[in-house]
Amino acid sequence: AGSGKTYVVADVSLENTSDKTQPYSSYDFRMQTTGGQVLDSTIAFSIEDTLDSADLVTGGKTSGKVVFEVPVEEGHQYIIWKPGFDSARAIVQVK
Repeated sequence: AGSGKTYVVADVSLENTSDKTQPYSSYDFRMQTTGGQVLDSTIAFSIEDTLDSADLVTGGKTSGKVVFEVPVEEGHQYIIWKPGFDSARAIVQVK
């Protein structure tokens, strides 16, 4: 990571419980920093098993790592998952 930054690696699992095929991507995930920035995921070639981009059929499951390069800060950070422009989002606090 760059100066004053660190990597946060999130293990994510997805399951398609809808009745139609759904696209997914690591770019569906963003990180809200303690300072209020909302950052896109980062490509990290040194991390194995990163989440790919593909389609998930009904009942399909997948998992992988999503990587963020964030400022070193004290306090809470949040992962935001929003799979598409017109869908709801989920927010999870990073521990």
